[in-house]
Amino acid sequence: MINPEKENQAGRKNLSPEILRILDNSRLSYQEMQPGQIITVYAEDALTKKESSFSLTVLSNLNLEEEVEKNVIFQYAEGDFNFYKGDNLQKTLKIKPGSLLGGGVSANFIPKPNLTMVYTGGIEVGARDHSFENINGEDQFAITHRITKIEVHEAEPNFKAPDLKEYFRKIELIQSEKEKSSQDINKGVEKFIEKYFKENLQYGDIKKLLADFCPEGKIVMASFLKYAQEDGVFDKAWSVLEKYNKEHWQYDHPDIRGNLDLKESNRMVYEKMLKEAEIKWPRQDKKTDTSEEVDTSRILLPENKELQLKLQRKLKEYEARLQEPDASERKKIDSQNKIAVLKEVLKFKDVKTSELEKKFKKEAWFDQERFEAAIFVIADYIKTGGKNVSGGTGLN
Repeated sequence: MINPEKENQAGRKNLSPEILRILDNSRLSYQEMQPGQIITVYAEDALTKKESSFSLTVLSNLNLEEEVEKNVIFQYAEGDFNFYKGDNLQKTLKIKPGSLLGGGVSANFIPKPNLTMVYTGGIEVGARDHSFENINGEDQFAITHRITKIEVHEAEPNFKAPDLKEYFRKIELIQSEKEKSSQDINKGVEKFIEKYFKENLQYGDIKKLLADFCPEGKIVMASFLKYAQEDGVFDKAWSVLEKYNKEHWQYDHPDIRGNLDLKESNRMVYEKMLKEAEIKWPRQDKKTDTSEEVDTSRILLPENKELQLKLQRKLKEYEARLQEPDASERKKIDSQNKIAVLKEVLKFKDVKTSELEKKFKKEAWFDQERFEAAIFVIADYIKTGGKNVSGGTGLN
């Protein structure tokens, strides 16, 4: 996790005194906050795009040498405010009064030739964005854009913070799961690079460049190079990747670098890269070992009792995942999308995925990427028994 104070110092070291003065005069640092204070933040409402406000109660302010999620814990007090949903900025998120929020970081581009990005341990006026993390101990976070004003109201003399042990326990579980997931992804990407690029003259450079991307970003960039290899344009694609790494990716923090879901501009840049490298896009549907395409536009369930029983067992497995006490928000959303798709297939036996998407689009749990993944997984289970599905428990 990011330590705001360390990140702040690392980003500040080359800034001029004048820039530092501007930054420090427009920032309410975490060190200044005291338990019981009410912080009112004015920012852009994600739904109306107009200025609105929300209030937070400071519950704790622990030593900044500890993990970031234990630095400042807020309780959402009030405000009819729509946040940007952290893992999908195309959606909005409301937070219920009484919810617990971990203090995240503000980020801003500094007007220097190298466009240095500074991460600060506090809430900053004019910041490009600010995150509030681990809502109620879940793997979920909310984003605010264009903060224009911050007001601080002093704490009541008899203020007493609630016991936060359970909240911290949940955060530790989330962090443990995230670290394991990141390690698994990194190992998978390393094997992928070795398998497809070991004989490539750029092998060492590929490993070095991808090392600075977040796990999701590593997958994106490794796939980009694999697509280029398949299309016979690897050299051009490698030049394009080096170019955009210098012009765009290196200015993102390593925790989010290359993640196409967290920043709309990242997806736009990636599409530019594909076009400049002359990589065919979109790619063809994945194929089975017998070179048959897995059609994801329509899922047809055959009259095969054994297969249907296996899919029924798979549905129960997905439903059980939702009941796991320590299941992350990410895992729950993934399971909910798969449950919805599989229920429709088992019920109707023949579904058009475009119609299914329209049906589920407005559901709170709907996630475009996870919905598409669910469609592919269920279609592949029916077509091949899951030969193209990596990870998971398979179809038994």
